Amino acid sequence: MNQAPEAQQITINIVQGQQGVGFDQPHLHMLVGAVTIWVNQTDTSQVILPDNQDTRRVLTLAAKGQEGAVWMMQMRSSQRPSSPGTFRWRLQSNASAHITVTTTETPNDETD
Repeated sequence: MNQAPEAQQITINIVQGQQGVGFDQPHLHMLVGAVTIWVNQTDTSQVILPDNQDTRRVLTLAAKGQEGAVWMMQMRSSQRPSSPGTFRWRLQSNASAHITVTTTETPNDETD
């Protein structure tokens, strides 16, 4: 199994904002095989639903401070584990809250 060379770990927070509950970042780039750590920072449980056909996993996170408020997942395609891909999710509690995770084989140069 191929893993990210530096065991990259990325935290994705679900937070309460002015527009309702949402993700702290709408788009992330990471290496194939990187580990995402999903953390519910809200006082209510959250259901994270797939938002495209390539994303299959539904995540349910307990409220902040409860067992099950954190979930870890390796970012890879189930059909092609070592291939790059784009994965999209949305929150059941807020239809306008989306996140897109793009995996690549080599690190991207971030530009502002």
